Amino acid sequence: MERTEINHLCDIMARLIPFPVYVMELDTGHILYASESHSGEFIGGYPASDAVDKGWRFLHEIISPEMRSFIDDAINVIMDFYTKDLDTDKKHFTISFNCDILTKNKALKVTVNHKFIPFIIDSDGKTTHIMGVFFPGNIAQKNTLVARNENEGKRWIYENGKWENAAYMELSDMEKIIMTYSIQGMSIKNDSLEYRQIRRYCQEIQKSHIHQTGSTQYRRSHHHNTDAQDAVITCGTVSAPQKRKQNLREQQDLARISISY
Repeated sequence: MERTEINHLCDIMARLIPFPVYVMELDTGHILYASESHSGEFIGGYPASDAVDKGWRFLHEIISPEMRSFIDDAINVIMDFYTKDLDTDKKHFTISFNCDILTKNKALKVTVNHKFIPFIIDSDGKTTHIMGVFFPGNIAQKNTLVARNENEGKRWIYENGKWENAAYMELSDMEKIIMTYSIQGMSIKNDSLEYRQIRRYCQEIQKSHIHQTGSTQYRRSHHHNTDAQDAVITCGTVSAPQKRKQNLREQQDLARISISY
């Protein structure tokens, strides 16, 4: 595929993906394409021309210094993964890791998820070009290489020099709800508000049922301190301390799912 064809195809894809995208030739480390935002930036304030001029060296330079040795090892593992063991069809396999990059003025460190996707595969099944995409990252999973078969939903983590099977990730009902809201473009604040509205609606239904049946007695007690916020009020609804625990769990769910997987 000619470079002009690559650029044309990637320009189309970049308009559909609202994140920095580039294409790299594995044998040489040359970056043949880097997307540009409306402001002319590629990522972190750097122009696309920096990435194209420097190739893989650009990606090495923008990484936070303490993570550069990991990145150097990671690219070797990624190249071996896509260019060796050609008996396995790699077209559905992606590899990703979380890392910190420095903005152009070095004033800000940003955690990103760097994901690699096979872009061009030759007739022998060898991946010659990969596409890289930068997504929002997860600070809790740095220095971890994760391979996925996107077609089958399987995952592997690179540990101790080899790929190990990883447990299948399954979202809770709460996480699925939040993912649905996120896909609709709702923010964490919107998600939390919607979740609370659903909870209040369910509680109103419950109170209405209790009022009609009279099945629950009214009880009020206080903890040793007299703080009114710590009062336990039971009337078929959630007590104040329980409510705070639920709110905490809710916030933790929101924080975890917002990072993206």
